[in-house]
Amino acid sequence: DPWVDHYAKSRLTILIKVIAVAMAVCMLLVPVLLLFLVSMSRQTMAWTVVGFVLAFSTIMSIVTEAKVHEILIGTAA
Repeated sequence: DPWVDHYAKSRLTILIKVIAVAMAVCMLLVPVLLLFLVSMSRQTMAWTVVGFVLAFSTIMSIVTEAKVHEILIGTAA
């Protein structure tokens, strides 16, 4: 059938892992860049960090099959 494409499962797995790692790196680097490049009050800085930590842990729990203790360790790192 010309309308059906078949993809290798191993390549899709690699692509998904690369996307998950890219999202994790972005979720960790964006707040650091914001804190350095944008003038903010200390309260705004604290809420920025809290927001990104919560977003990171939420996204990692949704995207990966990590257990709760693994997400906590990743967030602490």
